[in-house]
Amino acid sequence: MQTTGTCLQVLRENNSRSGNPRYMIVVGDMPGTADVFYTPVNAGWVYGVNWENLAGKKVRVTHRLVRGRNTAENIAEFV
Repeated sequence: MQTTGTCLQVLRENNSRSGNPRYMIVVGDMPGTADVFYTPVNAGWVYGVNWENLAGKKVRVTHRLVRGRNTAENIAEFV
């Protein structure tokens, strides 16, 4: 599935047991209608995203449901 919206917040979570970074991304366009996504454990693509610059920008998140959590498979700026 894909979700497009404004990146409202990016939070760094604890690293995985292997030491790789994990993030929580909040995406929405209207107050009260935000979706929360988590990067998967040990995903290599997270190193290619400039997380500090995503807040306030339009993004497209490709995601799937894994163990009851919206897990991001990819995130990109949406122009």
